[in-house]
Formats: sequence, structure tokens, C-alpha cells
Amino acid sequence: MKLLTATRWRWWPIDAAGAGICLAATLMAYLLGIAPVLKGHASYASQQSEVTARREEYRGLCAKIKGLQDRLAAVRKALSESPLRLRTASQTNSRLAEMGELAAQCKLKVDEIEPGKVQPGPRYEIVPIRLTGQGAFPSCVQFLRRLREKYPDIGGVRIELNSKAEGAEPVAGFEFHLEWYAAPAVNAAK
Repeated sequence: MKLLTATRWRWWPIDAAGAGICLAATLMAYLLGIAPVLKGHASYASQQSEVTARREEYRGLCAKIKGLQDRLAAVRKALSESPLRLRTASQTNSRLAEMGELAAQCKLKVDEIEPGKVQPGPRYEIVPIRLTGQGAFPSCVQFLRRLREKYPDIGGVRIELNSKAEGAEPVAGFEFHLEWYAAPAVNAAK
């Protein structure tokens, strides 16, 4: 038994070297083969989750684009069906004359109709208009109502009325500050 034990311990340096070589080969195989594969797999899994997230984002954006395209089509349809067509600011004199005629029809005495400086914008221009004169309060209300019905492109900014007692019927002095929304000069040339 002593002989067997002695023989076993006699070869231990070779066994230790062999075990070391096996351990080194295993470590090298892990570092050069298995570790990169594990790292690549983790990177692949991360990229797959990123791709999934991007696909979901893409689907959401496609749905938003579809909704916006539907809204745009509805707005374009409503615009094409709308009777409102903006006139250019170069037609200011004819618009002021039409407003004067409407005021006369409503029994208002117009003292002054004065356009202001045109304020340019990307989709429309704003032409301020100041209208002053005299007339009965119901006539002023009728004028504003008919103005809005006939010219939906004109809006009121400020309305001032003051009463003057002349004769049997009280007369109101008025000053209307209006804005006329006109087509921009760039679009008028198209």
C-alpha cells in the first residue's frame, strides 16, 4: 500500500501541470469563445427590445399621421365647400363703398370711413377700418348684424356708442373699429 501511495505522489507535479493546463485551456475557451458569445447575446437581446420599442413607436406615429391626414382632408373639404372667399386688400375702396351703402340702407349717417395700415400675415392680411357717424341705436344694431351676415370676413374690434338727444328721436353717435380679413397679396397673384 505504501508503494501505491508513493507512486501516486511521484506523478503529482505532472498531474498538477496537466490540471493547470486544463484550467488555463478552460479559462481561454471561456474568455475567447464563451464570454464574447454571452456578451453578443446580451447585446442582441438589448437590440431586439430596442427594435420592438421602435416598431411600437412607428405604429403610434403612423396612427397619428393617419389621423392628421383625415383631419386635413376634412378641413380641405370644408374649405372648398365654404362660400367665404377672401378678397385682396387692393379692393379696399370697393369694400368701403359697399359698407357705406349698407350703412345708408340701415339709415345711418356716415361721417367718415377710414382704412388703416394693412397688417400682413402668412394666410391673410388684416385691414383695420374705422367707421364713424350718427344714427339710432336700433339702426346701429341692424347695421352690425347685416354687416356680419353679408361680410363674414369682417369682424368687430371695438364699438363705441354715445347718445345725443336731438329732436323727438334720440340719435347715437357711433364709432366702429373693424377688421377686414383679406387674402394676402402673394396668394392673389396665383
